[in-house]
Parts: sequence; C-alpha cells; structure tokens
Amino acid sequence: MDYRDALSYIESKNSLGIMPGLDVILELLSGLGHPEGAVPALHIAGTNGKGTIMSYVEHAMLQAGMRVGRYLSPAVLDYREKWHINGEMVSEEDIVSCMEEIRAVAETMPQSPTSFEIETALAFLLFRRKNCDVMLVECGMGGRLDATNVIPQKVLDILASVSMDHMQFLGDTREKILNEKLGIVKPGDVLVTAPMDEELRNVVRTYPFPDMGEEGIVFTPMEELSVQREDILGTDFTFRNETYHIRMPGDVALENAITALMALEVYNKRAGQFGLPQLTQEQIREGLAAADWQGRFTVFDTHPMMIVDGAHNRDAWLRLAETIRRFFRDRKITFVLGVLADKEVDTMIDALVPLAKRIHVFTPESPRALAGEKLKSRILAYCAETEQPIMQETDPVSCEESALSAAGKALQESSEEDVIVACGSLTFLGGLIKARGALEMDRVTRILNDAFYKKQIKKIYESEYDREYCRHGFGHAISVARIAYILALENRCTVRKDVVYAASLLHDIGRYTPEEKELGHHAAGAGVAEDVLIRAGYTEAERKVICEAIRAHKNPQEDSALLAGILYRADKLSRNCFLCDARESCYWPEERKNRSILC
Repeated sequence: MDYRDALSYIESKNSLGIMPGLDVILELLSGLGHPEGAVPALHIAGTNGKGTIMSYVEHAMLQAGMRVGRYLSPAVLDYREKWHINGEMVSEEDIVSCMEEIRAVAETMPQSPTSFEIETALAFLLFRRKNCDVMLVECGMGGRLDATNVIPQKVLDILASVSMDHMQFLGDTREKILNEKLGIVKPGDVLVTAPMDEELRNVVRTYPFPDMGEEGIVFTPMEELSVQREDILGTDFTFRNETYHIRMPGDVALENAITALMALEVYNKRAGQFGLPQLTQEQIREGLAAADWQGRFTVFDTHPMMIVDGAHNRDAWLRLAETIRRFFRDRKITFVLGVLADKEVDTMIDALVPLAKRIHVFTPESPRALAGEKLKSRILAYCAETEQPIMQETDPVSCEESALSAAGKALQESSEEDVIVACGSLTFLGGLIKARGALEMDRVTRILNDAFYKKQIKKIYESEYDREYCRHGFGHAISVARIAYILALENRCTVRKDVVYAASLLHDIGRYTPEEKELGHHAAGAGVAEDVLIRAGYTEAERKVICEAIRAHKNPQEDSALLAGILYRADKLSRNCFLCDARESCYWPEERKNRSILC
C-alpha cells in the first residue's frame, strides 16, 4: 500500500455514510490491541468551537514541551491535517503504515467500519506508536454514539457551544442535541463547559452522569472576563486576574479562549493522576497568544479586505453577523456564499443578507451542495419579500462557477472601503485558503493583464531584442520584484507585498515612451504608471508611494529601507554582471555593476 492506495481505501468506505454506534469501532480497536487507552486524553464535543478550543489547549501544552497528538475533523487543506503531532501534520508514510494494519483487521470483520471509524482508530494507533504524552480528541458528530467515545477514562471532557446542526441524527431541539453530546462523560471524568444560557445549564445539571471526578461539572464563568482591547486582528482580555492576548477576534473567540483556560485549570489539578506535567501561567499565556485556526474569521491581506469564516450552521451564522456588525458597522459588505442543502439556509439568508451590499453565490463541491442558482433565487425572493436595501443595487446577486471565481469577482467589483466575507460551508474553505496568496496579489494580476502594460512590455522587448547588455523586459521586471520583496522583508519595510511588486513591475514602464526623451524614463515611468495603478485598484496613497519610488529609483536620496531605496538595490542586484558577455563594453561605471550573488 502507498499513500494513494490508502486514500483510495478510505474513499471506498465513504459510501457507507454515517452509522452511529460503538460496536464496530470497539471490535476494530480490539483487533488493534486497544490503542484508545494507551495515551491520556482530553475529549471535546460540541457544535461549534471544538477546533478553536483545542488549538488553544494544544499550543499551551506545546509551550511546556509536551508531545501532543491531536485528532480533528473535517480536514480543510489536506487530508493529513486530521492527525497532528506537535502541531504538525503526520507524514504520508505514517498514515500508510497505520492504514495497512487497520485494513488487515477490518477485512476479518463481519461488518466493515466506516471511513470515520477507520480514521478514529488510526488516530489512537498513531498516537500510541508515536509515544504521545497526551492526545486531544474531537468528536466528529454528537457524542454518545460517536466513534471517538471509546476512551475508557480521560483527563477531562470539554463541551463546546451547542446549537442546531445534524438534527436528523441528534434530535430536533437543543436539549436533545446537548443530551447526545453529554454522553461522552465516563465514570471518574470531569466536564468543563463553554459559556451557555441558563436553559442549557439546567440540562447539564439534570443529566444522569455516572460518578464523576472530584471537580465534577465546571461551568465557564463569563462574568470573570474583561475585554481590554479588540480589533479584527485579535483581543487583549483579563480573566481571573490574568491578562491574555488572542489572535482571533470577536465574542466567540473569547468564549472559546476562556473555555480553554478553564480546561487547562482543571488539567493542572488532574495532571498528576495521569503522570502529566502541570503547565505554568506563562506557558498558558504564550500558548493562547500563539494559537491560530485557519478559516475562523481569517483576515486576508487583500484590497478590499476579505474575511474567510467557517460559519456553516444556524448559531455560527448568527454569531458571524454579530461580529460583522461590531467591527464593520459603517462598511458595506459583499458576501461570497456557498452552502449545503441540508443546512438551515433560510437562517443564513435572514442573518446575513440584511448586511449585504452585493452577494456572489456558487455551488460548493459536495454531493450535498445547494445549487448556486437555487441559492440565488431564494436570496432574491427573500429580498423582494422583506424589501432589503440590496435590491437598490444593480445585479445585487450573481452566480459564479466556484468559490475562487466568486471571490475574484468580489475583489474586482468592490471598492476600497468595502469588506468581503466568504462563508456558508467548510467544504470550500481549503480552496480559498490555498489561493490566499493569489487573492492577496489580485491587483498585481490586474497590472499583468492591463492592455497598456502588456503592449508597453512587448514594445520594450522588441526595442531591445538585439541588445547585447541589460534588457528591461518582463523577465527583468519579475526578477526585480522578487529581489525587492526579499529586501523589503530583510529591512522590515512595512510596505505591502503587492505594492512592492507593483513598483517593480512598473519601474521601467516609461522606456520608449514619447515622454522619455524629455523627462527620462524614471519620471516618464512615474507618470505612465499612475494610470495603470488606477485601473488596478491601488489607492491614492499607494500610488503616491509607488510613483515616487519609480521616479527616484535611479538615484534615491531616501533611506535604503524605504521603497525607493529597495527598488534601486533590487534593480542593481537583478543584473548578473559577473556573467555578462558584454560587461567590458557596458556603459555603466564599474562601481554600479553588480558583481555579487547576494542580496
């Protein structure tokens, strides 16, 4: 078996679907020598927030030098991210080795395990093999009958927020869903809950738990939280007289953070029973500050700003709407939306559409997807019925081929002051996150596709076709851009990457123009670049910086760490004078020739 075979084996089990129950997974684990009891565990159930809470816990433990295994679902970027050891995805070789052992056992069983049961068994087997100190295990769905609910005794259980989702399996009320999730608590366990309303607290209080550990049930106290500072890049807060910083914004991130803090407090009390080290306050503080969770209000460095969020059910959409109102009360919102048909789509529409200036929908890549055209029709019907302001816009809702094309169109059509929010389903997050670099360089792409720019670059190339020494075409411009960005990083220059690239790509654009003879190509280039930059969507302030750098890069007077100085150095370093056949006849003085391979 190789890695492709392992993936094919898992995919062959997807047709079995979801089969709640523990008999099959227990039989599989028995054949593997019961690895589920080999490593002390923290077990988490809940509708939303499981990944974020465990990310905080994981990073705190890593600060203490612990060997931490983590099992999560679903994967967003790569199949291997379901299994982490010390914050890193496991190797393909490790997955193959474990999968071979699991398949050998599964083929002897009268009933085949599902893909989730196989993946869960793989987690337990892998963490035992790798001698992990502790394993952090997320329920896939529910709790009582979830395949992860086979760990005999745990350091503690955590309950994240509970809301309506997977009702066909878990029940049609919050109370029924909560009862299913509370089923993970075993004799001797301790339960830490996320902040919850009194109605759900009463369900927890009256649940028929087995005999629990000394700490029993620990409710996270919101009243001990005090926010010091918050913006879209993070929050400073005080909890139980200690100050912390987290990189995720909004109330939901705060609730998850203090739930993790309560979990770590209980962990410290029980660690000795499991032969585990206690964590210091500084390790916990540094762990929270280091934690990040892709796709949870992730801010892309685009123009305009784009936020990618994993909100995909009722509560998550409502909480996302609250966060948008808090941070962007006076901004116009463009949504990129794709959703699964079995979700509460009307709730999403009711929560998000009133905030929208424009909406771009698409069909997610899932057999459960709601077709983009159907989503568009439902949004337009809602807008007409409720007289939403979005209907005053021209073509307020468009249907695109994919999440990436919808995001690209949103970037092109939105103004600098707008905010783009992509959400609706976890199925497309990976694609957007993988394309983050391209999206963040969208304006550079517009320069490259600009008709005048392409025509002028071609003119420069043709004019210098027979030239023996330094040419100034596209290849040179790209080399300058790459070197300039390296220099900007080395000099801690705060200029954005797409600004550095724009200045580099346009720095010779004034050559062979009518203005060059009178002004020189530097000044001529600054004038010509202005129009290209406007069409590409750069702000007035950015255009000023870029054009000044183009104008001054021949002989910059400013600090070499500023853009003009960086552009000058990059221009010089892009020239491989030490390899040039025409170096002896070159008109450049020797002191300007580049004879170094270093930046």
